[in-house]
Amino acid sequence: PAQAEIVTVDVVVTGRGGEPVLDLRREDFSVTEGGGAQEIVAFDAVNRPAPGTPSAGASGSAAPAVAPRSSSNREPVSRLGSHFVIVFDELHLDPAEAARARAAIADFLATGVSDGDRVALVGTAQGTRWTARLPEGKEALLQALDRLQPGLVGETVRDRMSDWEAMRIDRDRDPLVTDVVMRRYLDTGEIDQDTASPGNRVLPQSDEVASWRADVQSRAAFVYARAADRNEQALGVVARSLAALAAERGRKSVVFASGGMIQDPRLSINREVVNEARRVNAAVYFLDARGLSAATTGMSAEVGTRTEFRDLGSWFTEARERGEGSEGLAA
Repeated sequence: PAQAEIVTVDVVVTGRGGEPVLDLRREDFSVTEGGGAQEIVAFDAVNRPAPGTPSAGASGSAAPAVAPRSSSNREPVSRLGSHFVIVFDELHLDPAEAARARAAIADFLATGVSDGDRVALVGTAQGTRWTARLPEGKEALLQALDRLQPGLVGETVRDRMSDWEAMRIDRDRDPLVTDVVMRRYLDTGEIDQDTASPGNRVLPQSDEVASWRADVQSRAAFVYARAADRNEQALGVVARSLAALAAERGRKSVVFASGGMIQDPRLSINREVVNEARRVNAAVYFLDARGLSAATTGMSAEVGTRTEFRDLGSWFTEARERGEGSEGLAA
């Protein structure tokens, strides 16, 4: 078939003080890929004033909507209305993260969309979907957002093993991570309860260490299997959401609001999501709901274990790797 492949690139230009830079033209931009210059075949300059922003000449009155300027000889896609799919990842959100994700999504619906945009809200637990056109459908979307509940509820920290730790232990047989989790379980009394107490352990025998490691590996197999199922289910929802955008025209974006998922190269669904996003020409954004991470599993005050220098590297790696799958998907 005779056709041209056009890749949409969204750009926001701000000055040093964070203020938007307007009145830019196609000649002000250059695009390169792999070191080679790419032709800019279409350019849309879009200016969306903040809601309630008064115009320069009239105090107290809202500025009129600014029509986008386009250098394309086709119908400007920005006038068609944008399509947003917000995936609320219940499977990877705890209550605090879910509250932050709801607040961010509510703010996005208030300031990040324009009249005529279509927004779909999808949950990963059941795949439930609500679709509305803005602004009349905003309240319905907010009500639906309140009905989506976090899935990571009721897990205690003392016996918790992170998804990344479980993958490294069960799939990669990493001895260092295995020993980190084993020492944490010994300090909290989750294993060897008859002889262990926090901060006061007897010297183990070699056969006891082997038994403890086997216990940790057995738990890791269960945690990893559960994590893989959650990741596949969540990414499956993202893939179906992307496929639903195939026939739509205009700008298409998927916002993945999640506490993050691990990068698991064994799941083929990762590549399927990337291929689907490229096929429908949609951008994927990761909204990280974790906020500022104060401590990892092993450093939590609830665990109460001694901080050992040899464990610090593993703990910080765990914090970074928890969201690597989500960030890698967006990249």
